Amino acid sequence: MLRSLLSAYEIEENVWTISYNDVVILRHRLDLMGLVEGRTIGEDAFSFITWIHSQRVRNEEIKKGINNQHIEGTLVLAQQLKTTLYTDQMAAVAFAVNNRRVGIFDEMGVGKSLEMLASVVALGAKVRRTLIVCPYTVQIGLVKEISKHTHLKALPVPNGRKRALKFIKQHEHDAWDFMLVHPENLVASGGKAWSSEIMKYLMGMQWDMICVDEFHMYKNMDAKRTKCILALLNETRDREGKYPRAIVMTGTPVSESPMNAYVVLHALSRERVPHYTKFASHFEVRQDITYGKHAGARTHSKVTGYK
Repeated sequence: MLRSLLSAYEIEENVWTISYNDVVILRHRLDLMGLVEGRTIGEDAFSFITWIHSQRVRNEEIKKGINNQHIEGTLVLAQQLKTTLYTDQMAAVAFAVNNRRVGIFDEMGVGKSLEMLASVVALGAKVRRTLIVCPYTVQIGLVKEISKHTHLKALPVPNGRKRALKFIKQHEHDAWDFMLVHPENLVASGGKAWSSEIMKYLMGMQWDMICVDEFHMYKNMDAKRTKCILALLNETRDREGKYPRAIVMTGTPVSESPMNAYVVLHALSRERVPHYTKFASHFEVRQDITYGKHAGARTHSKVTGYK
């Protein structure tokens, strides 16, 4: 009836409609992300509906992107994934399947872990064994998500270097798909050495995929744990002798300055972002400051901002 009236007054092209179903679905998603309770979505109903419409337009654009980047393992994904993905999650999976190294930087609650798991499932036989490096608190939740969303098997490595190394050697040849390791187990406990015996052992294993969660922990290039992560990504090999596929995840890739992004960009594309000094010179604004008034006073270059 509404359409008939609009057509009669020749204003149909200026009006769009939205179904009640769309509102319910989007409300549910907002609830999951914690964006509804105690907050105002818009100033009034019209602004809320306008926002929903913009999300619908965005989803249509994402669908076009998925068609352009076809998921090779669509059938495998449908058979082995227990959860139905949203449009934006499908776009992330399509991108991960078509690129060997990707970063997933969604906000908290959007489903980074699910997108990573779905990508592994979609790749099928191309990825048999995946190493996931994540904090111990995240590891507990990931094991549950692997069981909830997939038919694949997780092998969580216990904490403690000696116990973890013994556990890995004992279960290396068992039937599992994901091995979950705490990053502190990779680091040497003391001295100048930065890699532990666990790290050296993992480096000798073949990995088809390496996933690193909470990647914002690795900002300092000189930190031992950062060196361990970059070594795993750049020096290990898969069954074909190539660099393994990689997915790095964080909700805050850049928190303070452009320099925070160096490690993640270097990890994803070492060829394009090779040198820290060159990367820094591109973004840093420096000023020469002389300390002292007499001859021979030292001049230092100090970072005063970013461009």
